[in-house]
Amino acid sequence: MDPQPAEDLNLPADIIRNILTRLPAKFLMQFRCVSKRWGAVIDSPEFIKEHLNRSVATGANLHLILGGESGNYYSAKVASLDCVVQLNAEFDARFTLWGSCNGLLLLARSRDEIFLFNPSTRKYKKLPNPLIPDPGYLESTFICYGFGYDPVCDDYKVFLLMEFRDGDDEWIKSETRVYSLKSNSWKCLRDFPYSLPYRRVNCVHVKGAVHMVVAFGRENLPLGREIVAFDLRTEEYRTVPKPDYEEKNWVGMTTDVLDGCLCLTVIYCEYRVDMWVMKEYGVKESWVKLVTLAPPMVEDYATLAPIAYSTDGKEVLLNHKGIMLIWYDLEKKTVRKASVRGLSRFYCAGTCVGSLVPFDSDGETANRKKQWEQEGKFGDIKKQQGEEGKICEIKKQLGQEGKVDEIIKQQGEEAKIGEIKKQQGQGGKISEIKKQQGEEGKIGEIKKLQGQEGKISEIKKQQGQEGKIGEIKKQREEENQCEEEEEEEEEVEV
Repeated sequence: MDPQPAEDLNLPADIIRNILTRLPAKFLMQFRCVSKRWGAVIDSPEFIKEHLNRSVATGANLHLILGGESGNYYSAKVASLDCVVQLNAEFDARFTLWGSCNGLLLLARSRDEIFLFNPSTRKYKKLPNPLIPDPGYLESTFICYGFGYDPVCDDYKVFLLMEFRDGDDEWIKSETRVYSLKSNSWKCLRDFPYSLPYRRVNCVHVKGAVHMVVAFGRENLPLGREIVAFDLRTEEYRTVPKPDYEEKNWVGMTTDVLDGCLCLTVIYCEYRVDMWVMKEYGVKESWVKLVTLAPPMVEDYATLAPIAYSTDGKEVLLNHKGIMLIWYDLEKKTVRKASVRGLSRFYCAGTCVGSLVPFDSDGETANRKKQWEQEGKFGDIKKQQGEEGKICEIKKQLGQEGKVDEIIKQQGEEAKIGEIKKQQGQGGKISEIKKQQGEEGKIGEIKKLQGQEGKISEIKKQQGQEGKIGEIKKQREEENQCEEEEEEEEEVEV
């Protein structure tokens, strides 16, 4: 069954983004073609930085980079070393791997052939000529390359130091340059205040600075070594405290980096080597002796360097003489040879985290930004227009809703006014009723009074009638009395 388009998966954009940040860079390069939306997201600077930070923090995308005899470069997972993949970088000759930072490699063969290479994207950039004059009469040249990242300026920089000596190996002059990827140009620095103790000095990037072992003064003396850091932001030098290594019988030392920590490898004349790790940067007391090797474990320690820890952290992968890899068991203090399937011989080795970091100075990011502006940062123009149409529709609806709200508000106010008027009308009616009731009350009172007066009149009438009756009774009594008196008189006469 064909996979559904991302839009049909109904997954929130932040969940899709979170999933993508966990994938290897090589898969993300393929997923850029899924849709314009995915391509824009994966190419965005915010996503590239988020993916890089997760890869560095987890170590899941850490790769071993090997330079083959033919000039090609190969990549293998540090965790397994089971097979290698050719990176298809078409360099016509061998280049020395000088360092890596955030997925970018610094490769150089001469001062006018310096490249930055991203093995995950297969893209590389040739740096402009640093324009260091070549004094032909000098016998030897000591050289040091450093490569790192300035987080304050968000810029990748290359540090180049060349020291010229005469036939007696006496210091004559030095030239120091710093390249900025952001400006795509070199800058000349003031005179280097130290001298290089070896023809090739390893320079590693830790905490925004490149670190190297130097000698005091202008003479290549066996004593007086220091660790010097060149700050990529301030472009100033400073010393870093050394571990308490044995001062006696040492013949060489070099800086390395292991799991983001500064390392110092000290080689002694009896072919013993100690590897120190600074667990807390800048703190002298944090130096820990991690590895001690002595014959017959390995015959030659001149170019022994740490590469990476194993997945379980119990072993350290070491680069021996640039042509052999060995595992050192930190608990058992034993070594075993590490073989890389598919590659029998190589001439340089290093590590690199998989990333999508571009070369900003070549206009690639600017072109992508222009494309985002044309296509819409999170979709194509049609989708953007559709979204804008939806927005306009929403605004229209909101406008209509605003009008409706206004109408409702007006209606509400009118309703309130009507209610008030109604109440006022009712109040008028009530007043009228009350007035009527008052009048009716008065009428009732009058009627009541009239009724009472009627009763009084009736009573008076009755009383008048009773008075007449009393008069009649009185007259009758008087008449009866007169009749009785007449009868008595008649009887007397008789």
